[in-house]
Amino acid sequence: MSKMRENIFTSSGRLLEHTHILEDF
Repeated sequence: MSKMRENIFTSSGRLLEHTHILEDF
């Protein structure tokens, strides 16, 4: 369960990073 949660958080974090990069452009 903890691993699944970690994967979700990492994936969501990456999505947020991508959105921030797009906003910069």
